[in-house]
Amino acid sequence: MKREVMQMLQSAFLIMALSWLGLSLLFYLLQASYIFYPEKELLASPADINLKYEEVSLKPTRLETIMGWYIPHSNPRASLIFFHGNGGNISHRLEKIRIFNELGLNIFIFDYRCYGASSGKPGEMATYMDGEAAYRYITEEKGIPADNLILYGESLGAAVASWTAQKHPHGALIIDSGFTSIPDIDRHYYPFLPVNIISRIRYPTLQHLEDIHGPLLIIHSTEDEIILFEFGLKLYNGANRLKTLLEIKGDHNAGFYLSENLYKNGINTFINQWF
Repeated sequence: MKREVMQMLQSAFLIMALSWLGLSLLFYLLQASYIFYPEKELLASPADINLKYEEVSLKPTRLETIMGWYIPHSNPRASLIFFHGNGGNISHRLEKIRIFNELGLNIFIFDYRCYGASSGKPGEMATYMDGEAAYRYITEEKGIPADNLILYGESLGAAVASWTAQKHPHGALIIDSGFTSIPDIDRHYYPFLPVNIISRIRYPTLQHLEDIHGPLLIIHSTEDEIILFEFGLKLYNGANRLKTLLEIKGDHNAGFYLSENLYKNGINTFINQWF
């Protein structure tokens, strides 16, 4: 009887171990599919909110093309590169574009590879290279001085914006609903998996911030249900001294809208301080 119980326990342990290994392998192979959620169809344009814009086509590599919109302001206080999050495309960001326009900013927003009208396949290094192309466009083709440039990243875009800020001079960095790293997020949601080993995509935003010494605004909702407020707080605590934390309310995707006055006034105060 005792021997049969031991065999049953061994079999159960073997099944659990194989299941754990299989799940870990699946996580490793399919990680990109749960991080990137591109949508191809552009549902609207800045013209739908009565803003003039230019369609922009960039070549981050010889084989790939990324598309974006440049929305000029008649009397700009500064210029902003908009690094959007992991879902949808640029046409889903019109409300934020409206806010940034009302704040007196030139805006350049672009789609990463595979998003909207951009070609190619998304990936961590691919998004970094797309951000690099956007930075070159604004500073070289548009001639915007680096010290008059705001790099703004929302959610996953915060990791891309912080990577760009680490590599290039800029006037300020805004991180909206950002995370410390993908392994940190995965460890929160999948504590039973060896995420440090199996995470091929890392986006180490906190690590990027260690090398950034310019003005930084971190925006995060205390009610964010996807990237918890604690991640924004860790970014703030780990950043260098020229930093501001703006706490808003509302969920991950609509907090800026539900807290629009607080959101807009906080960014306006930050711009007034540094530009």
